[in-house]
Amino acid sequence: MMWGGNEFGCSAIGIWNEFNQTCTMNRDVVGSIEIRDPDTILDGAGYSLSPYSYQEGNGVEIKDADDVTIKNLTINGFNYGIYASVSNHLPLGGNVYIRNNTITESIKGVYLYRNSDFDISGNTVKGSDTAITVLNSENGFVRDNTIEEGIDSSSRGISISSVSSCEILNNKIDGVGTGFGLSQIKDNLFKGNTVLHSMVALSLFADNQLRNSFTENTFRDSETGVEIFHENEETYVVSFAPLSKLFAFAKNAVSIFSQPVFADTDDDSIFFKNNFINNTRDVSIDGLAPTRLFQTLSLRRKLLG
Repeated sequence: MMWGGNEFGCSAIGIWNEFNQTCTMNRDVVGSIEIRDPDTILDGAGYSLSPYSYQEGNGVEIKDADDVTIKNLTINGFNYGIYASVSNHLPLGGNVYIRNNTITESIKGVYLYRNSDFDISGNTVKGSDTAITVLNSENGFVRDNTIEEGIDSSSRGISISSVSSCEILNNKIDGVGTGFGLSQIKDNLFKGNTVLHSMVALSLFADNQLRNSFTENTFRDSETGVEIFHENEETYVVSFAPLSKLFAFAKNAVSIFSQPVFADTDDDSIFFKNNFINNTRDVSIDGLAPTRLFQTLSLRRKLLG
């Protein structure tokens, strides 16, 4: 169904409120919903959206529109559950809010491309190849989402690439191949997330990544807690483990220290005060990874101050 974000389009699926530009669904819908107008809210009100053909099409597609909210909707069995994108020839989009939706058996759960000041929060995604994907975006939040039951060992919970200045907070990922798949990320905070029952809880492709912080996350009951790999010899990572113990990555060695250790330069990404519990191996580092440990105080941030 083509819906520009107005009363005429909403009438096929729900009730339109002109004052707050909200379409509130009042029935289950078979088919897709496409939103092209800005300043629009789609409130699923607990109703469901399903495709004509299983795992084909997009459940909700937001195309080149700013200030759009999708909330309280149950989406079953699409190719993409929610697909939000801005064309490359247009300025970066902004203010897409995807909140409190349930997405099941869709190959991709939530997909966001080229957006700023976004919020993906409170969603539940089950049975996907990749539950949440964020690409080429900045200044947003991915928080308080629950991800379960990836379709196989190659599935991903949250995939983030070419993303900067975002906060990824308090997500729970259970039973997917790779919990976090990260590449080309800068100035992001990963805090309070829990990943369990995965092949790899967090995989970081370290080339072209700078100034990311990973703290108070829990990686447990997985084959590998944190995996770091890359091709560029100028990439470095520092890591803290539980409590005051430190896993210091130096070439192929892992050392444990009892005293705080600090990142030395403002460009290093840092892992500190994370919990590694009952993994087959807590940390895996590419044999070529020139990771390093610094024991001088960073001018940018003090980890345990």
